[in-house]
Amino acid sequence: GFPYVIGPEQNQGITQDMLLYQDRYAIVSDDSLGILIIDTDDPLNLPVVGRLPGIVASEMDLCPNGVVVAEHEVGLHIIDLSDVENPTITETIQFTGTWDAIYTKIEVNENGIAGFSHAVTIIDEYYFHLLDVSSPSSPVILADYISMEVLDFCFSADETVVFLHCNDSQLWSMDISNPASSVVLGHLPIADGINTDGDNMICTPNALYLVEDHHDPESDEITSYLHTYDCSNPSSPVETNVQRFSSLRTMWDVSIVAHDDKLYLSCREYPFLLYDITDPLIPSPIYIGTQPGSFVDICFRDSLMLFLDENSLKTLYEHEGSSGISDEHNSLLPDNPVLYPAYPNPFNPTVQIPYTLPEFSSVRIQIFNTLGRQVATLVDAEQTAGFHSVIWDGTTEEGVVSASGVYFVTMNAGAFFSTTRKIVLLK
Repeated sequence: GFPYVIGPEQNQGITQDMLLYQDRYAIVSDDSLGILIIDTDDPLNLPVVGRLPGIVASEMDLCPNGVVVAEHEVGLHIIDLSDVENPTITETIQFTGTWDAIYTKIEVNENGIAGFSHAVTIIDEYYFHLLDVSSPSSPVILADYISMEVLDFCFSADETVVFLHCNDSQLWSMDISNPASSVVLGHLPIADGINTDGDNMICTPNALYLVEDHHDPESDEITSYLHTYDCSNPSSPVETNVQRFSSLRTMWDVSIVAHDDKLYLSCREYPFLLYDITDPLIPSPIYIGTQPGSFVDICFRDSLMLFLDENSLKTLYEHEGSSGISDEHNSLLPDNPVLYPAYPNPFNPTVQIPYTLPEFSSVRIQIFNTLGRQVATLVDAEQTAGFHSVIWDGTTEEGVVSASGVYFVTMNAGAFFSTTRKIVLLK
């Protein structure tokens, strides 16, 4: 289940991004209010202690003693936060096509090296820049790249490599140990997908995660996937896992955050997802929300989660002693049992069947063929409230491998709930 319970909130306007400064202050970008600095020292009281109005930030990241902010059609602002109650702009940098630029990502590593990507829509060009912002009052542009058409990027955990998701359907790796003279290390073809708006890739010490939409021209369906890559050898990234998690919806404005052994993923058009990455190369889903647009961004302070949605900042406390959610004010669990779409579907040889129970109850999950004959019983037990999942390996209760074809998953919970979903076994 989802191991947090909701606390108080600080209502704002339409929010875009959030950072945690000095492990205390939430830096929030708000379309109408500008840059807000919120003190989270007392999670029960979230006062706005500083504000820089007039900036509509699309992307932000921390730099030494401040924050770098990208504002569409304006440029990059370097903001000094040494006095959190009186933030000031120390420098604004403009780039090619600033007047028609859409800024897609800004990320700063611990050495003060910033990666920045933007698109000039009127001429359909994509730019990637490396900057030195270690001295916020005098930032330096180190390198510019145009031909690679970077859609998104992230730094490696040791911050010596940058991974670039490019418009040529390639995942490129570049050595930036000397940022002024970077060297391309290698590349890996990826599926010809549609770039998802937002932070759709992240690198941990053991894996790189990339969210991408794929369009099927025959069915005109858009399906989203989470790709996992082993980047232990940056010159030769290897894809280790692909998971499908939506269809008929584009993953617009993606947020993906790794914390401890969990991967948090959300967008404005799809429910919140939580993955266990104890095995980092094979993420395992452990929670699926029921409402789209679950969060814009999240940050962590010890056992406290700062949860930013489209118009408020919430604090969530780690829930002890249970794998589910029991707080009466928490709305993350549905009111009724839910049987989610199985994945992958079609499948071979195994399929994962996720479901949620709103309360402790009996549950039975069975597989039937098209003749209505029972093939297998996967679950027949009493279970606690929360997210659950079961895998069918395509065999019958007698251990016989099932033939290719259509099958039906039925779920019965409590005294009255019953539902069915179709799955397809392809060999």
